[in-house]
Amino acid sequence: MKNTFLSLLVMPILINCTEAYHPEMNRTAEAITTEEADINIPGKLPNVLTSTASPSAIKIVKNANVRCKVSHLDSVTRQVQRITSQNQGYIAEMLYSQNQYNLENKLLIKVPSGKFDPVFEALTELADVVEYKNITTKDITSEYVDLKTRLATKKEVKLRYDQILRSKAKTIDEVLNTEEKLRVLQEEIESAEGRLRFMDEQISYSRIDLLFYQPLEIEHSIEQDVKTYTDRAVENLSIGWGWIKNFSLTIMVMWPIVLLGLLGYSWYRWRGKARKKV
Repeated sequence: MKNTFLSLLVMPILINCTEAYHPEMNRTAEAITTEEADINIPGKLPNVLTSTASPSAIKIVKNANVRCKVSHLDSVTRQVQRITSQNQGYIAEMLYSQNQYNLENKLLIKVPSGKFDPVFEALTELADVVEYKNITTKDITSEYVDLKTRLATKKEVKLRYDQILRSKAKTIDEVLNTEEKLRVLQEEIESAEGRLRFMDEQISYSRIDLLFYQPLEIEHSIEQDVKTYTDRAVENLSIGWGWIKNFSLTIMVMWPIVLLGLLGYSWYRWRGKARKKV
């Protein structure tokens, strides 16, 4: 009886000691079942706790459009290239054209966003007349932070699936299911990274669309195009003489018909005279 009583007192102490030296025994069967079931439910993603990142700086995209009249287009174009290169910018596009009235040069310039204002001012100072200019500013901070947070979350989920694939995926179906989820996640990660690079480029470099044009000199003014009476009379006589020449040339082409007509008329006259004599 005394031994039985001692056994009942000692047993709880031994159980507590065993759990203290083996922490993994504290995990319940329910927790194990839940973790292992994650790889068997299609479309289910592991829970990943992420905190919303606060923006470190405002993300601004600044662009401009301007149309200017200049006196010497080639000289202005060289100055635009010099101003752009001195401010660590570059000319992304250039289209030089000419029509009946103007020489034109359309340029797309990218400059560091921190140097946008001085560069834009220097470029507009090259113009004789600034006919149009427009500056747009867009705050994309919220979109940028949201995309960056989603990207970090997707990377953590991908890491979790990598761990599942190595440790818990045992059957072929489990392996294929996990690999498919990894493929989809990788595509989404690459797409988000590409979008972030594009936004970084927009933020880092501002865009300036320039149109410089040089009016061409018109050879004859409107006053010179107005003709006097004498000029118009000489022109009309010339036109009439041209008609006469054209008519004579037409007659020359039709000489066989004219000749046959004359012969027919002569024969008819001779025939009429012969009848009168009879």
